Amino acid sequence: MKHLLSEIGGIHESYNQPEPSLSNNQNFMFTQSGCFTGIGGCEETYEEICNGENKQPIDFKDLICFVEEANGNMTLYSPKNKEVLLFAGDHCFDNVEVLENQPDYTFYKINNITNFVDYVETLAAEWKNEIK
Repeated sequence: MKHLLSEIGGIHESYNQPEPSLSNNQNFMFTQSGCFTGIGGCEETYEEICNGENKQPIDFKDLICFVEEANGNMTLYSPKNKEVLLFAGDHCFDNVEVLENQPDYTFYKINNITNFVDYVETLAAEWKNEIK
C-alpha cells in the first residue's frame, strides 16, 4: 500500500456521490499524508465498549486508515490478513455488517468487499458508472 500511496495523488473532500458510493462524503481517500495506523484516537472508547459487552477487542494497532469519512468513520486495511474493515462509530449504511463478535458502532465488514483489491475494483466500477 505504501508504494501505491506514493504513486497516486489521493482524493480530498469527496462529497455528494450517489449512495452507497464508497467515495461519498470522504475527507480523504488514498492520501499518504492523511493515512495513519490505528483507529484515530478511538482506542479507549472502543475498548470500553468491548468490555461493556464482554467482547474481545480486535488487534487494531497495525490497521492502516486509508479513507476517512467527514464524520470520522475510517476505512482500514490490515497488512497482516489483507482485509478491509470499516470502523464506524457514527453510521447509517445499508451495505455493511457488524464484524463477527464485535459490538455495534465499532468494526464492520463492507458487503462484497473482503480485501483491498475488492475495495479498489468496487470504487472503480462506481466511478465508471458515473462517467457514462
